[in-house]
This record gives sequence, C-alpha cells and structure tokens, in this order.
Amino acid sequence: MSPAEFREKIVAYVLGSGFSAWTLIAGSSKGHMPVGLVLGEMRRKALMLGEIVWFPWASARNKLEAILTFLNGLRDELVILEWAPFEQRKSWEHVCRYGVMRRVGTVYDMTPEPLAVFQSRKR
Repeated sequence: MSPAEFREKIVAYVLGSGFSAWTLIAGSSKGHMPVGLVLGEMRRKALMLGEIVWFPWASARNKLEAILTFLNGLRDELVILEWAPFEQRKSWEHVCRYGVMRRVGTVYDMTPEPLAVFQSRKR
C-alpha cells in the first residue's frame, strides 16, 4: 500500500469511527519518526483513550517516550482516561511512575475481565 493509499484509508476509518486521532512521534538514530497512533473519544473536557496502535518498528523506549510526551501535552487541558485490560495494567502503572497518570480503580462487567482505570494528573 502506498503512503497516499494508507493516508486515505486511515482518514476514512478515523472519521467514520467518531474518534479523534493523534500520531505519536519519538526520537531515533534517524531523527524523529512516527511510532504509533492514538484513537480517543472526546467528551466535554475528557479524552477517553480507545486504542493505541504501535508501529512494528517502535521500541519499548519509543513507546514510553511517545506516550509520556502525548500525555504531558494534554494533561493540563483535559482529563485523560484509560481502561486497561489487566494484562496491560503493568505498562500503565509504569507510566504512572512518571507522575502523569494515576490508577483510580477497577471497572467490572464492561468486559469479561476487569479493567484497570487510569486518570491523568494535572501538574
């Protein structure tokens, strides 16, 4: 698929889903490059994260730096919420160690498994 075809398909998907989308950028030896895509839904002054899609070349460090930069850019303006399946909660708990988010509880009965709930922190 060419870059133009990809752009057309991703724009159609995002616009058709009702989500907002952001490209995650991280530094590498080749300069700054896209490493992922965040899809989220805005409700008043809250951003509910839907999906985070990591590109195959994104390293663990790229992922951490990119999500921290994303959260830092928005956390003073919006409340950002994430519902993480329990197998992903350790990654989000690691993000919390940087002071940008906090664990606020667990939600039951939305999915077959409980979900860990995280909320952004203001500076």
